[in-house]
Order: sequence, then structure tokens, then C-alpha cells
Amino acid sequence: MKEQQYIELIQRYKKGDKQALRELMDLISPIIRKGIMTFGGGDETLEGRARLIAKRVIDNYNPKVGRLENYLMLNLQELRRRASESRNVLSSSEYIRLQQKKLYESEKELEDRLGRPPSDQELADYLGISIKKIAKLRSAQGGVAGSAVMDMPTKVPDLGELNEAQQLWLQTIYLEAPPEDKVVIENYFGLHGKKPATIEQIAQKLKKSVGYVHERIRKIQEEFSNIRHLL
Repeated sequence: MKEQQYIELIQRYKKGDKQALRELMDLISPIIRKGIMTFGGGDETLEGRARLIAKRVIDNYNPKVGRLENYLMLNLQELRRRASESRNVLSSSEYIRLQQKKLYESEKELEDRLGRPPSDQELADYLGISIKKIAKLRSAQGGVAGSAVMDMPTKVPDLGELNEAQQLWLQTIYLEAPPEDKVVIENYFGLHGKKPATIEQIAQKLKKSVGYVHERIRKIQEEFSNIRHLL
């Protein structure tokens, strides 16, 4: 378990093993990144401050207070004040630009790791933010959802045309879908601020054949057509 690894590395570090500190900082990097996204709005300039907080936490950590991750996240809330100070210096447009840059870089990093585009759910989990925030960042770039032009027999519904029950159904299908199908649904329906894509574009993203993507979409469309009038 990671918690046991944390404790062992802390014990080694407190005995004078500097390599143990480096290993521990690498191990808790995802927690630090999550803290920056959660409390610092993804401001990359806060990473140095976040690592100083992490070092302070490690120096003072006692396993009796609870899990290291919880204790670290509690202390990383300090980043809220630092982020507020940073936003007072940066223009709002510059602040958004930094967040969009982080989103773009994280998406590419995950794509390299997974061998395919990450779903928005995977991206949100990786960054420690909500899908709603990802949608807002995309909207700020002009990537708003709209009607798609697809060579399918049934028109792709604009999200604005769906009632609340239909949108809930779509979100349920999305949450239950495997990661690759999540990418198809996001791009097909234009979820989370994405512009709806053509079958060819989705196939290119997934490095799959057009026929494969067409069949996945056909099944989604068929299910949607069968249930839409009931909602």
C-alpha cells in the first residue's frame, strides 16, 4: 500500500537518507498536482510553494494524525490564498490562458500514456478537477457544443434540444461506458464544451477504422432513438 511506502520513506528520510526524500516527493507528486488544481486553480506558478508545503508536512508528519494524503491536502488549502494573490497580479485572461495550457498539456500527456485520447472523465480525474470546469475552459476557447453534421441516418441532437431526462440518460450512458466509448460519445454529441466531430475525425483520434467508429455510433444512435420518445 502507498501509505506504508510513505511511512517507510519518511522514516528513512528522518534518519538522514536524502534519497528517500526525493523518492517520497516523486511519489506524492500526483497529490501535490491535485492540490494545485483543487486549491490553486491549476496555477503552475504555485508548484514551488506547494512543494515547500509538502516538505513542511513531511518534516512534521505523525502517522497518528491520519493518512499522509489527507494531511497533505489539508495543508495545501493554503494555496487558495496564494492563488488569490496571484490572480490579483495576473489579468483574468492570462489566468485562464494558463489553465487552458495546463489542460492541453495534460491531455497530450495522457494520450501518450494511454495510446489514445483520454476521455474527459479520465482527464478530470488526472487533473483533480470537475468535468464542468473542463467544459468552461473549452468554452472560453470558443469550443462550444453545437449541432453535428454526420453521415448517420438520425440527426445528432443538439444538447440544447434535449430535456432534462434525456440529458440525464445521456450522462448515465456516458458514465457507464468504457473509456474508448466515452471518447466516442463526447466527440459525437459535443459533450463538455467539445465541438461535435465527424466519424472520420473520431476515427483519427482513436486510431481506429471509420467502420469501427460508425458501428459504435450506430448502436448509440439506435439506443437513443428507441428511448428518446419515452423521456
